[in-house]
Amino acid sequence: MFSPFYQGYLKDEILDFPLFNKINKEVREGELVLNKEDLDYIISQYDGEIRYCDRHLGELLKRIERLGLDSDTIIILTADHGEDLMEHGTISHDDVYDVGIHIPLIFRYPRLIKKNKRINTPVRSIDILPTILDILRLPLKQGMEGSSLLPLLLGKDDKKERLIFSVAGFKKENFKLSLRTKDWKLFFTPNGNRYELFNLKNDPKELKNLVNVEKEHFKVLKMKMEEYLSLHKLNSAYLSKPLDEDIKRSLKSLGYLQ
Repeated sequence: MFSPFYQGYLKDEILDFPLFNKINKEVREGELVLNKEDLDYIISQYDGEIRYCDRHLGELLKRIERLGLDSDTIIILTADHGEDLMEHGTISHDDVYDVGIHIPLIFRYPRLIKKNKRINTPVRSIDILPTILDILRLPLKQGMEGSSLLPLLLGKDDKKERLIFSVAGFKKENFKLSLRTKDWKLFFTPNGNRYELFNLKNDPKELKNLVNVEKEHFKVLKMKMEEYLSLHKLNSAYLSKPLDEDIKRSLKSLGYLQ
């Protein structure tokens, strides 16, 4: 639908993880340069996936409406990740740049939430469950890490600073962690002990590393990140732990491992 005239070398290829891993390796080693036509084709197929999901979601929503359940149903649309389409040198979602972690989050519940309300406060996936419980007036479990978004959905500024932590990678060599606030982002790669700091307001594409420039911001966010790593025991021993067979089978079924 979105690229009907493409005749490049990817035309008859299955665009899956093994192929993208091969492309990423060849690009990294200088053996391949993706031209604009090839990259546009890959993006067009991603757009096709979005179109496919949109169509089936539409059918689901229409069915809910036909059954007369739309006013009594809490509908939440979200995603597990975005996709890096060569914005940072790979075709993958193995990083924690905003192209990978900035995802849709849409709530619909006519009994409580006004239509077409847009909220610009950064929130987290772990806030979804507490929000559902809050809407249903059920108690939040003690120690639950997320916090309810209901005040925001009702138009109240809850004044909470939500530190947004994101992780990617299964092993020490490719593990990455980011800490995001509204305007700042700290990116940490343990393999090489590398930090990157971005001012998202001035540099939304995360291209200019300010670690050696904004030293005070770096110091504060690094301390918060170290507290998070310690709290969740994300240390080198955890990251070096071998994957058990059940996890390997699950990852293979999803195409993450061969």
